[in-house]
Amino acid sequence: MPKVVFAQPFEVNEALARQLEGKVVVLDVAFCADTPRSTYVTTTLPFIQALGERLVFWIDHHEHERHAEFANDPRFILASRKEHLAVPEMITPGLVAQVGQVDTIVAHGDFDGVMAAAKWLLGGEEPYSGADADARAADSRIGTLSPLGQMIDYALKLDLTDDAFRHTLLRYLLSRCQDKEAEAEIRQRAEAYKSIAERTAYWAQRYVVEGADLPPRAGGLRRALAIVDIREETERIDLTELLLAGQRLAKVAIVRNRNLKTGEPQITIAAATDSGYNFVKLFGLKGGMPTRVTLPEERFWEAIAKLKGSQPSDAIEPPAFILYADVDRIKDYLFASVRLRHIVAASALLSHVNEKETVWLIQAHDGVVIFSAGGITEAVFKDKAKAHQAAEALRQLYVERTGSATVTVTVIPWKGGKNFVQVIEDAMQAMSRKKAGEEEQAGREREGMLAPLDEGAVMPFFSGSPFFRLCEMTGREFAIAYRPQPDGTFQNIGTTVLKAGEWAGRPHYQPIRLPSGKEVTPDPEAEDRLPVETRLRHQIAEGRGKCPEDFRFPQDFDELVIGAKLRGYIGYIEADGNRFGELLKALKEGVKGKSDSEQLQAYKAFSDLLKKTTQEALIEALVGVLEEREFAKQKRKEILPFRVLLLGGDDVLLVIQAQYALPFAEAFCRLFHEKAKEKLQQEPSLKEVPFPAFTMSAGVVIAHHNLPFLSLHRMASGLLKSAKRRSWQAKMQEKEMGAVDFQVVTGSNIEDLKTLRQEVYRVVDGSKELWMTGRPYLVSPEDSENELKALLEAVEALRDAKVPRSQLKQLGDILRLGWQRGNLAFAWWFLRLKELRLKKEAKEAVCKAMGGMAEGFIPPLWQRDNRIGGRGNWFCHFLWDTVELMDFPQQRGRQ
Repeated sequence: MPKVVFAQPFEVNEALARQLEGKVVVLDVAFCADTPRSTYVTTTLPFIQALGERLVFWIDHHEHERHAEFANDPRFILASRKEHLAVPEMITPGLVAQVGQVDTIVAHGDFDGVMAAAKWLLGGEEPYSGADADARAADSRIGTLSPLGQMIDYALKLDLTDDAFRHTLLRYLLSRCQDKEAEAEIRQRAEAYKSIAERTAYWAQRYVVEGADLPPRAGGLRRALAIVDIREETERIDLTELLLAGQRLAKVAIVRNRNLKTGEPQITIAAATDSGYNFVKLFGLKGGMPTRVTLPEERFWEAIAKLKGSQPSDAIEPPAFILYADVDRIKDYLFASVRLRHIVAASALLSHVNEKETVWLIQAHDGVVIFSAGGITEAVFKDKAKAHQAAEALRQLYVERTGSATVTVTVIPWKGGKNFVQVIEDAMQAMSRKKAGEEEQAGREREGMLAPLDEGAVMPFFSGSPFFRLCEMTGREFAIAYRPQPDGTFQNIGTTVLKAGEWAGRPHYQPIRLPSGKEVTPDPEAEDRLPVETRLRHQIAEGRGKCPEDFRFPQDFDELVIGAKLRGYIGYIEADGNRFGELLKALKEGVKGKSDSEQLQAYKAFSDLLKKTTQEALIEALVGVLEEREFAKQKRKEILPFRVLLLGGDDVLLVIQAQYALPFAEAFCRLFHEKAKEKLQQEPSLKEVPFPAFTMSAGVVIAHHNLPFLSLHRMASGLLKSAKRRSWQAKMQEKEMGAVDFQVVTGSNIEDLKTLRQEVYRVVDGSKELWMTGRPYLVSPEDSENELKALLEAVEALRDAKVPRSQLKQLGDILRLGWQRGNLAFAWWFLRLKELRLKKEAKEAVCKAMGGMAEGFIPPLWQRDNRIGGRGNWFCHFLWDTVELMDFPQQRGRQ
């Protein structure tokens, strides 16, 4: 008697092939579909190759894209479910006789798989009259099972992992159903299954039918969906029976459930075998049953939109409704934990929810997305009820996915004749009022929670259990789990870190298109998280003529600073577009007189332009700054010296090794200006709008990576505001430019920016207020106006001149002497440069740092700040800023 092995498709791999004896027949086992845990290339193909000529027959009816590769191999009898509803009917006496003796049978462990194995062992004959029909009914749910078939079906379903019982059932079938001992066990198990059937029937009553069945459109799908959510179910249910119950209510049944082994949420979708659906094709899967598939939970709204046949239309006109959503305190969520891997994971999860799932959710409710990125969502709905349904679903989505991030949503009417941009501004104002009201209410609730206890009240006390302890990563929420650490200890973690970590730990196979048109897949092994990181890794590798797999991103700050100059130092950068309100005002004026649909399209083009310009400028700036630079290696992989923490509409948060921080900030702000100008000329709906220049400002903190991350964030926010003020002052002089402010922190404490500037960089000499710094610096595509670029060139010149650091450090004391004494001391210091071996280069470098003074003159220490957007006070042009940056050689690549 041949040995029978029962297996699932993902278990049929090279290791199994090497365990099997002699000649092998495979029955009712599908080629493995590509999933996060297994693929055809890693399982099925190695199994086939390892068996070689020992593989006698592979008989199956599950469609797979790789079936065509075996069309000319007589060993493979591969059909579709349309041709054969079950495998046993494909096994005939002539086929079994053709092979002769085999040593091993590998079969699927379901009804028709066990029946197929029994029929093969019986020489191609049915174990009992009607067995083939029962197999068809059990596997397709078309037709009715015989009483015997029903008993066998129930018994098998009691425990889907019990191979010992499958062999008992096989023995019963081989006895032509005469083995009374085996029959008694089958009856007992079938009876035990009834409690599962009752639980299944309970959930079957809780289906909700969405939409209504419509006559099938040409090539389209019917819209009615039966949906039930059993994710909180802890007891066993029969998923197949539950799906069949849903199909009696609608063409398609959807069950939101959890994977029995991993506990991860998922959705299972099913339709009748003859329904005409092909879910494998609809959802871009590599294989599986066309009418029954399982998807990860994050594809739920995508599934709903596609199954309903929702087609977003840009032709929505008033009267309609605007949905405006904004994630609450987005940076509090991102920085709940200050470990780099947690920040990046939280950002990636939020980005996916905001830019992928939200778009499908809006489409599933028949809305049109105008913009969705950076925590903001704007959409248009024709139907008010659907807009409010989408708003509620959106609130629930964020909480379910992230565990702690919440979103405020408002819905306002869009009436005909009102400027669409004005409607968006009204939605923003409504959002601000709503957030203010919710904050006030939350404040009152917090006050109530802190009210004194009533006399005699008992304070609750929880001991021991880690689930009443705080998350050690955030310190702000209760722990809900604990995680083992490499040193053998455990850390309590809360929902924010847990959900972001689970998301980051799962590979996501959504292809990303490069500028070349090539589609690539994110690589979890390379620490790809945000889609922009995948693009950056591939473009950096392409520019160096290397394989993208040779590079990876750092997991933590300790890895980020490997190879940093100065050792251990990073740059934390916060950037944001300037004067968004003015751009909106210009757009509002520019679309006056146009139709409602033209106004909507112009606003959508404007939003897309901001998003695309920011991303393209970010990528080009990083690739350019890092060009030809050497990266540190670990385990044969080069570690990219940066991480993108947030990329929204025109918002960017980024950490990078210190030596690249200011060159990147200069390149990014400049490229944003240039690219926006180019794109405006290419977009027909915006071409004639009298926009002011699109500019970008940034705040940069250069500090040791061990300093408190939230302190770096607060200082960067202050620096960004300072840079925006300088950009605004330039605007007042009719010059549209971005600006960058930076601060080098070498101590262990980070002070308030205003206090730091007042105490360290301000010198008061009588009635004169003197500033040792020229920060913030303007950034412009015009070299003559690009102050930051000139500063970086001055740093390079001073470093190349090799002026002794000891002499450069004296400048701090000289500057603090004030006006007259400082000028005299500086003149003496400057004249002493004659003693240096490279006196000419040294003097030229110092003059460059002083603003490019004429040769032969001693440059004045203090100058009036008459720069564009300058404050008009006295300051030291570049000199002390170049000295501060000497320890951080700012490395610029291609400019």
